Amino acid sequence: MQRTSKIGSIRVILVEDEILVRSLIKERLEATGNIEIVGEAINGEEAVRLVKKRSPEVVVLDTNLTGIGAIEATRLLRRVDDSVRLVALSPNVDPSVPLRLLEMGVDGYVTKSSMPEELEEAIREVHRGRKYLDPRVARNIVLDQVSGRMSPLDILTPREVEIMTWIAKGKKVAEIADALARSPKTISTLRSRVFRKLDVNSDVEVALLAIRHRLVNLDFLS
Repeated sequence: MQRTSKIGSIRVILVEDEILVRSLIKERLEATGNIEIVGEAINGEEAVRLVKKRSPEVVVLDTNLTGIGAIEATRLLRRVDDSVRLVALSPNVDPSVPLRLLEMGVDGYVTKSSMPEELEEAIREVHRGRKYLDPRVARNIVLDQVSGRMSPLDILTPREVEIMTWIAKGKKVAEIADALARSPKTISTLRSRVFRKLDVNSDVEVALLAIRHRLVNLDFLS
């Protein structure tokens, strides 16, 4: 894809469904002078359309999006343009989530509690072709490996983590199938695997695990 930018600037699409948060991030990034926001989206579907239209170099992707979700959005964005760099922006410091997103093709992971400079650094690092991981998340990953601790999410595949997220948000098989463009039978099979691997018997138990490990937040209840 051909990209045209201001000289020396990095073309970025910002995907965040909270208007105030998105506006603040945009203002901060554009104040650097070498990061240009070429598009804004509120969900993964819009992000995919914008990447096709605007040809960004970096996409900053909130992990708690409505719609198709961050994992599916990552997969689709990689299919649309495999050269675009992806930075996940998340409240989650549990190692399982960033590890799954990195497996899916995310290049950088920054927590929302980070200083603004960290997001700026992540954008520049992934633009250079490097990986970037929030220092606190990297520390937690190392500590877990040293201590031998394992999150229940570690035994799930990226797709199963995504299904777990949908279940935790109260979505039924038909709704998940429609959102992910998969057959209800496929989703039902994945749901059964999640239940078996996590040793749970209900959607409520799945939701409690997802909340405990900060895979989802409680905003969807409001």
